[in-house]
Amino acid sequence: MASIRVRRGYILILIAIALGGCSHKESGPAESSNGDGYFKTHFQDESQFIVEEVLTDVGEMAFYAKNKRLPSAKEFYVHAVETSGSAFRAPKYEVTIRLEKKLIKTVVDVKEPIWSPEVYEEAAGQIFKTLGIAKVSRPPAEPDDEEMLKSLLDPRAEVLAVEDRTLSQSIRENFTNPKLHEQAAFLLGTFSMRESSGEFYDVRLPLCRMAAHLAFARELAGDSSDGIHGQVAMAQLFLLMNNETGALQRIKALKQPQMDVWIRLLRARATHDYREIKGVSKPTKLENIECFRAYCVSVDTSLAWDAFSNTEYTQVPDYCRIVNASGYSVGMGHVMMQYSIPMEMKELGEVYQSYQNKQLEKDKIVEALNQKPARFLTVDAQGKAQMNVIGWGQWAFFCQRHLCNTLVENFRVLNEKFGVPESAKEFTSTAEKNFSNLYLFPFVRRYISLDEADYHKAEDEAFPLTVATPHLISPQIWNFICYQPRFAQLYMPAPNPHLNEWHKHNPPPGTVYTLHPRLDHPSLTRRADTVQVMEQLLAIAPYDGDLIGAYLQVKYPNAKPTYEQLEPLYHRSVDYNVRFMEQVANTLQDKPDEYERLMLKVAKLNPCNYLALGNYFVQNKKVDKGAEYLEVAMKECQNAVASANQSEWLIDYYFNKGEKEKAYKLADFAADEVYSFAGLRAKANLLEMDGKWMEALEYRKKMEERYQDTAGVVWFYLRYRLATGDTRYDSEMEKNIKTFFPKGLEEVTPESFKEAPQYGVLLNGDSEELQKAGLSKGNIIVAAYGKRIYDTYQYSYLREVSKEPGLRLIVWKNGEYAEVKASPPNRKFGVDILSYDSSRK
Repeated sequence: MASIRVRRGYILILIAIALGGCSHKESGPAESSNGDGYFKTHFQDESQFIVEEVLTDVGEMAFYAKNKRLPSAKEFYVHAVETSGSAFRAPKYEVTIRLEKKLIKTVVDVKEPIWSPEVYEEAAGQIFKTLGIAKVSRPPAEPDDEEMLKSLLDPRAEVLAVEDRTLSQSIRENFTNPKLHEQAAFLLGTFSMRESSGEFYDVRLPLCRMAAHLAFARELAGDSSDGIHGQVAMAQLFLLMNNETGALQRIKALKQPQMDVWIRLLRARATHDYREIKGVSKPTKLENIECFRAYCVSVDTSLAWDAFSNTEYTQVPDYCRIVNASGYSVGMGHVMMQYSIPMEMKELGEVYQSYQNKQLEKDKIVEALNQKPARFLTVDAQGKAQMNVIGWGQWAFFCQRHLCNTLVENFRVLNEKFGVPESAKEFTSTAEKNFSNLYLFPFVRRYISLDEADYHKAEDEAFPLTVATPHLISPQIWNFICYQPRFAQLYMPAPNPHLNEWHKHNPPPGTVYTLHPRLDHPSLTRRADTVQVMEQLLAIAPYDGDLIGAYLQVKYPNAKPTYEQLEPLYHRSVDYNVRFMEQVANTLQDKPDEYERLMLKVAKLNPCNYLALGNYFVQNKKVDKGAEYLEVAMKECQNAVASANQSEWLIDYYFNKGEKEKAYKLADFAADEVYSFAGLRAKANLLEMDGKWMEALEYRKKMEERYQDTAGVVWFYLRYRLATGDTRYDSEMEKNIKTFFPKGLEEVTPESFKEAPQYGVLLNGDSEELQKAGLSKGNIIVAAYGKRIYDTYQYSYLREVSKEPGLRLIVWKNGEYAEVKASPPNRKFGVDILSYDSSRK
C-alpha cells in the first residue's frame, strides 16, 4: 500500500474511515443539525456540501424567478444522499428538493468536475420544468459588454464593491437575464482570484455560487453556450478548483483581441509562467498581481518583491498576502512585519465603508469580521427580497481569513525566522487582546501558542468549530489542530476529528483543490491505488508542484528519481520554474558539465543558486572553481541570510590562502551585518583560527545571547583548553557537563558491553605510541576512565580533565572489549581520531 510521509515532523492523528451522510446549506433552511451525523450540519462530507450548496442556490433563484419571492424557510430544503454504488471521487447522489408545495426528486451524477455547471444541468432542468419557468432569449452581444471586463482588471476592493452593488441592483431589476448571472459568476471569480490566505485558504462557497449562477443562466437561455462573461467565469472556475487542464482549454477558446489581457493573466495563473506578462509595457493591476504570484511560485518571493514598485504594495494587500502564503526569507520577514497587517486593516476599512456607509470603529472590527457569508437571495427587515452577488458576509470572512493568516505569519517571523521568543510572546498577547473573539481565532491561537495552557485552550475551542461549521474550516487549519506541538504532548479533545470522513472524496471530484494539506489525509494517500489516483490528478493539474512532489514520493518511495523520470513531469515549465530546474539538475550531478550548464541557467533567474553550484564543485574537490561561484553568490544573491549561512567555507578558504583581508571582510558581513547564527559562528571560527581567542569568545557569547547556544560557549572552553593548556574555564565546563554528556556520565566496565559497538572513537592511523599500548588502526575506544564515550568531543573532554596520570580506556579490538592503560606524551597517541557510528560505515 502506497503512502506519503507526514510533513513537518508533526503527528497527525487521522482515522481512515469514510462515512456517508446527508446535507445542509449556509445561512439557509438546511442549516439545521442532522441528529444522526457527527457534524452539526445537515451535510456530512465536503462533496455532499458542495452539491447541496449549488442546488440550494439554483432552487432559490428559480423559485424567485417564478414567484418574485423566496420560498418559505420551513418548506424549502435540498437533501442529497450518496448512492451505495458510488466510486471514489465520482459520487452519485439522489437529491430531494422541497420548494413549498413542489417536491422534486432528481439525480446528480458527478462525472464532471464537481463545481462545473454541467453536473447540475439535469437537476436545474427538472427544477425549471416543475416550476414552469419559461426560457428566455440570450441577449445579443453589446458594445458595453466589454466594460466589465476592463473594469475588473483593477481588482481593488472599492472597485469590486461598486461592481457588486451595481450588478446586484441590475439583477434585482431584470432577474431572468442570463447575461447578468454570467456577470455575477465573473465578478465572484475575480473576487476569489484575490484569495491568498495561506493556511486559511478557502474559496469553496464562492465556487458553489459561481456554479449556481452559470447553471441558472444556461437553463434560462436553454443552451449550454456562454456569453463573453460566462466564458471568462468558466476559465476562472476551473482555475480556482485547480483543474489546470480544463482552465487552459477554456482560456484557449476565449476570443481575441478583446480578451488578450484576460488570456495572459489567466494563463499565468494556470501555468505559473510570468514571462508573457513581464514582456508587457503597461500591464494592468490584475496582470501585475498575477505576474507577481507566478514569479513567487516559480522563482523567488524576494526577487518578485524587488521587481515591483513600492506604489504597487501600498495600493492593495495582495502582494503581502501572496508572500505570506509562500516561502520567504528572513529579509522578507522584515518587510512583512512592516506592511502586511497595516495593509489588511486598510482594505478592511475601505470595504466596510463601501458596504456600511460609515467608518469601521476599532472596537467593532471583530463584530464586523464575524458576519458569516449570506446567501445570494436574502430578505431584509421589511420582508423584501435582496440580492448580493458578493455581499458583506463574503467580504467579512475573506478579510478574516487573510487577517488570521497574517497574524500567524507575523508570529512565525518573530518566533522562528528572527528567533526572538520574547517578542513573539508579546505579539501573541497583543493578538489575543485585539482579536481573540474572531470566529477563526482558536485556530490562530493554536499556531501562536507557546505553552501547554494556550495549546489546550486552542484545541478546546477549535474542535467544536469543525463540528459546527466544517464547510468554513480550511483543510490546513483543521490538519494543524491534529498535529503535536514541540512543547507538549498531543492533546485531542475529540479522539477522531473526522477529517477523513469530511474529506471523503479527496480532493473534490474533478479537481486538485487545496492539495497540499490533503497530502496528510489517509483518505487520499493511504490507498492501495494512490499512485493511480495521483496520475489521474496529474492529468488535470500538470503544473502543480505539490502534486508532482507527492507523486514522486509514492511512485519512487525508496529511490531518487532519475532525469528520465523527472523530465516528462517538468518539461512544460522547466524553462522558467527555478524549483523544477534545480530538481532536474540534481539528477545530473554525476555529469559535471551538464549539471553546471543547467545550474547556470537556474542561477541566471535566481543568483542564490550560485551557492549550490559553488558547493557542488567544492564537494567534488574543484575548490578554486567552487570558490569562484561562491564569490559570485556573495555579490549577487538577494538573500543575505542564505549568503551568510554559506560563507564559512569561503572564509576558511581565504584564510588558508593567506587572504586575511578578504576573510575578515566576508566574516564581518556574515556576523556583524546579517547576525545570523551561521554568520556569527563563521566569524568566531575565523578568530579562533587566527589565535584571537578572547575576541572569538565574544562572538560565542553573542551566539549564546541571541540564539541560546550555551553549548557553543562550552565547546569553545574545551578547544581553548586543548589549544593553550589554560585551565581558567574548567569550572565552567564542569558546570555544563551535560553539554558534553547528554545522557550523563555512564559508569561502564568491559563486561557492560554485549555486542560490537555502535558508537565510539575510531583510531584512524598507526604510530609507535599506539603500538606500545597494544592498539592499532581501526580499534574503537568506547570508554575513558570508566565513563562511556560516544564521540571525539567526549573523549577529548575526559582526557583533558582527568586527574589520573595516564590514559585508562576500554577498547574494542580483535572482536572483543579490553581495558587498556597507556602513558603517551600529553595523553595523545599521535594519530587521527574520528567519531564512529556503525550506521555510517
